[in-house]
Amino acid sequence: MESDQEDEVPNVNFVPSLLFVKRGVAKANPDKVTLTPAELARIINETREDLEEDGAEGMDTSDDEENEDSESGLAERASRLAASNPDGSNEVADEYNFDGYEQETGTSGLHLSTVAVIDPTENIQDDEDSDAEDEIIKPSDNLILVGHVQNDSASMEVYIYNEEEGSLYIHHDFLLPSPPLCIEWLSFDPGSDKPGNMCAIGCMEPIITLWDLDIQDSIEPVCKLGSKGSRKKNLPKLGHTDAVLDISWNKHLEHILASGSVDQTLILWDLEEGIPHTTIRDFDEKVQTYKMWALGGEVERVCWDHFNEHCFVASTNDGKIHYIDSRQEEQPLWTKEVHEQEVTGLVLSTRVKGMLSTASSDGSLKVWDIDEQDARMVYKKNPKIGVIQCLDACNESPFTLALGGDLKTKNFCVVNLLDNDVVSNVFKSRYTGTGSTNNIEPPTEEMEDASIADE
Repeated sequence: MESDQEDEVPNVNFVPSLLFVKRGVAKANPDKVTLTPAELARIINETREDLEEDGAEGMDTSDDEENEDSESGLAERASRLAASNPDGSNEVADEYNFDGYEQETGTSGLHLSTVAVIDPTENIQDDEDSDAEDEIIKPSDNLILVGHVQNDSASMEVYIYNEEEGSLYIHHDFLLPSPPLCIEWLSFDPGSDKPGNMCAIGCMEPIITLWDLDIQDSIEPVCKLGSKGSRKKNLPKLGHTDAVLDISWNKHLEHILASGSVDQTLILWDLEEGIPHTTIRDFDEKVQTYKMWALGGEVERVCWDHFNEHCFVASTNDGKIHYIDSRQEEQPLWTKEVHEQEVTGLVLSTRVKGMLSTASSDGSLKVWDIDEQDARMVYKKNPKIGVIQCLDACNESPFTLALGGDLKTKNFCVVNLLDNDVVSNVFKSRYTGTGSTNNIEPPTEEMEDASIADE
């Protein structure tokens, strides 16, 4: 019996990226996608054409199995959406024989590399759904966007986290073309004059996808930034040429999104036009207006000090953090070894002066009290989620952290730092938010043990 359970554990199961979304921005009842047969046919035909062209340009045969997996996943999602049409018909599933896709041979496969705008015209509500209450997103709810990779499947899972109720569960999810490396939230909605609830995702592929978080069961992003190019369609290559490692939205110029890539370029995207506005190439030679510091290791994370506009913290792959004054070149103000392995998570609180949280592939979470002179460790915890890949703090509750790891049986958890008396004694009085921390309760057992289950 024990061996059977071990066989069910996926070979690959980890969380490479996650992000808290502030409260009050999501629709109470997200739209649900209703696709017509014509729309499904368009998606299938366009993705098939893209894959055929990729194959013609030299895709090796090792990708065939991956394409079949992508095809099967998208077909399953499309079949489920088709089955939920208000008229009760399942003509789309019948027409394209989604149930038989895994047995078919000679197909090109399906994946999510198409450009499409999904504009649902109605909400679909099922009064008989016993979980209808969980479907409603309350003003007191946070969304946590959790990138999830399980075997050959990549997805974005949208969790609901409610601090007051102690609840944490998956509200909806959507499939991704490749593992998500970075996530950024933005309220700018291209093509609309109203604020949106969007997220931009950078993946192992060079294309950045934008998703509307107020739409459930999407099988396409609302738009894409970049293009691999197409000789058949006479489309040029645009944007990055390799994996996208980081994304940042400009809150002051809302139509600008910055992205950095393995291809050693930084692009400022014009979201209104969907094209690069500025591209900075080859940082080693051509970017000469930026200062440089010798840190002795590869930079993993960087975050600015909200309480000191000239300073920021950088973490490196040798387990060190560096506190740097941007007005002073060459050397950091101080450097400290904080972990045994690379520092993969770095959060410098914008609400609590001097509170720095770090996470590492050594599996530990640590909290530091920092200033311009040094860093002093206040708290250490092993959340037991394997190699920690990512870390983020709740916007409204800076003592609440979410972590993602690679343990196959548990790779995501939420931690409340105020559960520790030392952290509370050191930092609680420094909280500068508008709300009180008195009602922040320790995490429930459900929250501490929350994990992405193997379904």
